[in-house]
Amino acid sequence: MKIKFELKPHLPETEVTITSAVKNDEVKRIVDALKHLNRDVVGQKGQEKIILKLVDILYFESVDDKVFAYTAQAAIEIKSRLYELEALSAPFRFARISISKILNLNAIVAFKSSLNGRMEARLINDEWIEISRSFVPALKQQLGGQ
Repeated sequence: MKIKFELKPHLPETEVTITSAVKNDEVKRIVDALKHLNRDVVGQKGQEKIILKLVDILYFESVDDKVFAYTAQAAIEIKSRLYELEALSAPFRFARISISKILNLNAIVAFKSSLNGRMEARLINDEWIEISRSFVPALKQQLGGQ
């Protein structure tokens, strides 16, 4: 793959052009990654509505009938249901890791095995998050069998 960057100060917004002989999986992944950069989720902290970029969210978690988006800096309440967030985020390397959590796979730094077939993942903010054993096989497959 060849990457070319052109600086054009007169453009009102960033423009990305992908040139390819065929529309294959690699091209689809590139397009999905670019879309991922612009996807937003609206949350609420106190009386404020907060716009979160999907790329900045480490994971979503459901706690006591509330859903939270966790970034490296904060936990923000989200009014959407977890299954809605799962559908929204799945094309952008997010995966269900337990009944109550959806993880941004791009936020993972390391893995380790845990008891009873579970795993733990260390995130970019050095937080360890547990992956339920029933979700480990699907996660391994999504990560390429690693």
